[in-house]
Amino acid sequence: MLTFPHTLAAAVIVKFIPSPWLALPLAFISHFLLDFYVLHWNPHLYTEFKKKKKFRLSSLIVILIDGSLALFFCAYILVKFWTEPWVIALFAGAIFLATLPDTIEIPYYFLGFKNRWLERYVDFQHRHQHNGSFYGGLATQLLLIFFCLYLFFS
Repeated sequence: MLTFPHTLAAAVIVKFIPSPWLALPLAFISHFLLDFYVLHWNPHLYTEFKKKKKFRLSSLIVILIDGSLALFFCAYILVKFWTEPWVIALFAGAIFLATLPDTIEIPYYFLGFKNRWLERYVDFQHRHQHNGSFYGGLATQLLLIFFCLYLFFS
């Protein structure tokens, strides 16, 4: 699943469960629940990397747009809650934990960092995705994005 939906899901968790003792672990767990059980599409970095050792330009553009949307949303939270540092910290912690399982893969794919643990982890992540077609998987993510935005701003 793309980063932006994970970011929004974490923000919704914090909004409705403002206890760090519950929100932070739930945000982390939400990543795996969304990846495992929600039909989605994302660039096939694993396949591209295994076959060609590089990524298609379209995949990199999707990653850039997705990451930018997540960062803009984080900036919005920072501006909205700038007078409440503990709220910002809770949102930041939840978003960090919700996106951490994908962030861990960055050194593997983009920095050439390889070790047995990381290779097993990347393979685990690849095998435990509920992948769908481009249109179907993108549609479910858009629905999730709109649902999370609705909940966050309501």
